[in-house]
Amino acid sequence: MSKRLDENLGSVGYDGLIVANEPVADVLTVTIRKEATAAATYKRGTVMALSAGTAGDGKLVILGSTATTNETLTANCILAEDVEVGTT
Repeated sequence: MSKRLDENLGSVGYDGLIVANEPVADVLTVTIRKEATAAATYKRGTVMALSAGTAGDGKLVILGSTATTNETLTANCILAEDVEVGTT
C-alpha cells in the first residue's frame, strides 16, 4: 500500500497561547507528579510549578497547588497540549 506524501494532514489555527516571539518558547519534556486519588486531564495552557526544596521531588504540579512542608513550588512552564495524568 502506498501513502501520498503531499497530502495535507491538518492545520494549525491561532489560539493565543503564544502571542509574541520574545521570549523564545522552549520545547522540553517534563515529569508531572501523579494524581493521588483519580486520573485527571490537564488542559493546554495550564501553568505548571516545579517542586523543589528538601521535600521537593523535581516533578511538576499545577501552579497554585499547596506545597508540603519544606517544599517550594516555583512557576516553571505552560503545557502546550492536553495531558492525561494517572495515579501510578
